[in-house]
Amino acid sequence: MTLRPILAAAAALSLAACATATTGAAPLPMAPEIAARSHIGVVRMTSDWVSGNPDFTDTFTDAVHENLADCARGPEKLDLRLHVSHTHREGRLAQLLNGGGAHEIAGVAEFVDPANGAVVGRYPIHVVVDAGGPVEALLADRQLMISDAFATELCRQAFGRG
Repeated sequence: MTLRPILAAAAALSLAACATATTGAAPLPMAPEIAARSHIGVVRMTSDWVSGNPDFTDTFTDAVHENLADCARGPEKLDLRLHVSHTHREGRLAQLLNGGGAHEIAGVAEFVDPANGAVVGRYPIHVVVDAGGPVEALLADRQLMISDAFATELCRQAFGRG
């Protein structure tokens, strides 16, 4: 017996644990019965550009997890893989001087059955949020604004709540 098949299987399992959301795959609506009986366990985020900013990763995953706790309340656990492909946060100075503007975030969310690794739902999400006026330019948490907007849209699409 050789170790090659065993090592290949172990490598496949270890890579599956940290797999990223499939950004180019077609949307896959979650079956209503799965949505009705699910809550979110682990949330993992990847991005091609955010690797140097763990603060955004923490803010984003925490906000998404907290928001989904309000809309996904079933007894069975699903894991969530998020891949953020784009963000834009209006500059504070431009917002202060010009008023208005917008924050934007785009990405893919995949709900995964942790028992077998199967993707049971995939949602491309793209939201634009009004940045607000001069007061918001000084006081608002821009990362939290786009994170909450992403999570709200994901709740609406996947669980029919928002």
